[in-house]
Amino acid sequence: MDIDVGSCIASLLYDNDTVGIPGLGAIVGHYKSAVIEPVQGAVHPPSKSLEFNENLVMDDGLLLDLIVSKYDLPRAEAEKIISDYVNDVKSAIRRKEFVVFPNVGRLYQNYEGKYQFLPDDSNFNPDSFGLPSVQFYPIIRHNRPVMTTAQQQMQKKGFTLGNVVSGNIAEWFQRNLAAFITLAVVIVSIGIWLLVAYKVPKDEILTVVPEERVNISPSEIEGGPDDLKEVENTNPQDAEVPPPAAEEEDVDDSPPTPAPDETEGITPDPAQEYALIAIGAFGNPDNVEKLIKKVYEEGYEAYTRKVGKLTQVGVQLPYDDQEEINVALIEIRKKFDNKAKVVQR
Repeated sequence: MDIDVGSCIASLLYDNDTVGIPGLGAIVGHYKSAVIEPVQGAVHPPSKSLEFNENLVMDDGLLLDLIVSKYDLPRAEAEKIISDYVNDVKSAIRRKEFVVFPNVGRLYQNYEGKYQFLPDDSNFNPDSFGLPSVQFYPIIRHNRPVMTTAQQQMQKKGFTLGNVVSGNIAEWFQRNLAAFITLAVVIVSIGIWLLVAYKVPKDEILTVVPEERVNISPSEIEGGPDDLKEVENTNPQDAEVPPPAAEEEDVDDSPPTPAPDETEGITPDPAQEYALIAIGAFGNPDNVEKLIKKVYEEGYEAYTRKVGKLTQVGVQLPYDDQEEINVALIEIRKKFDNKAKVVQR
């Protein structure tokens, strides 16, 4: 006779919260209330959640009594059948296999050697037995605007608010179309008149700088006072930069010695030799003062002398040999103008 012990366990769970399997453990049921799953859109009825407890190995007699009464077997033979079933279950678990209790769940052993039980979806709660899970969908209500009595009457006659508003706007534009065209013509005419009336002549846009205000470089000063020209430059930095001058090897080493009253600065020591390095010449006193100030700020002695209508500004350099002049000339060209030159030794 083939006796399914696992099916007997399932039938006992409807009327009992705990069903023991002698020598193996017990399956324990707990009441589980109804569950609503908003994400899944389902409502599950009350049921009995199952778990396996390997510590409850004592025989409660429920499984034995059911087999004896159901199959009309002696108790000794029923005990032998239960014992063989438990041994088969333990052997399968040691082989890392899943043991299936029909309609109840599956039992296996994890990597730590402990029993793990996975229950099925069967509902063993007799109060809700046979109740299926129910799918539900949320009801979306749209709030419609309340229409007035006048709007309801207009809707019955075939008119809508949109039609009335659009009809009124179109009619208003048609009535005032001539006024809009007239206003546009007036605006365009005023704009053209303003462009013509306030047009700036080209002669007023361009500003001609007098030639006598053009700055002259030291090389141009040697040509004579009659050739000197000057321009007033609004940019102080540009005003201090003279036009290109001749290279150092083209410097005239024997220019005329200026009169004592034409040189400003510290009175030189008669025993000390001085060289004059010209940086620029200006007709504007403000530009002269700016360059003199910059020379002193850089740590040099400034000198000025009149050359025709312009004032020449440069560095008065004490020296002992020609090498000192060459080194100083390189530094002055870097700091002031790359066309600075020696005009006196």
